Formats: sequence, structure tokens, C-alpha cells
Amino acid sequence: MTVNALIQRLNSIRDSGGGRMLVVVDKDSLWDGNGTFDNCEIHSVETHLIYMVDGDGGVIVNKDGSQRCRTSAVLSGNK
Repeated sequence: MTVNALIQRLNSIRDSGGGRMLVVVDKDSLWDGNGTFDNCEIHSVETHLIYMVDGDGGVIVNKDGSQRCRTSAVLSGNK
């Protein structure tokens, strides 16, 4: 993905009401299998519902019993 394509996709997310979304990176999709992140490329930018976790790795539960989540812009690689 080129810089211009990345900026254009992020601008479209912002213009559709996602200006305050966090941008996160899907590290697993960028892993090259050799123990490094060398030569990794961003292939897609999408919005996903991300569940928030606490210090123990469990999903945070609100007082009303619902799970805490947020919508984020996710940069991912070729996997």
C-alpha cells in the first residue's frame, strides 16, 4: 500500500465519523515467520470492533455485565 492510498483510506474513515478512533496494528499479520518484522507491508486498513482487556488478559466487563469494546482502525499485513 502506498502512502497516498493509506492517507486516502484513513481520510475516508475520518470523514465517515471515525476521527477519534485509535489506529492499531495487527502485528500477527506482519510477522514474517523468521522472528522479525523485516520487509512487512500494510495491505489493508479496516475498522474492527476491538474488545478491551485488563491486566490479566481477560475482557473487561462493565457494571451492567456487557463487555467493554471500541471500534478501531486496524492496519494489517498480508496474512
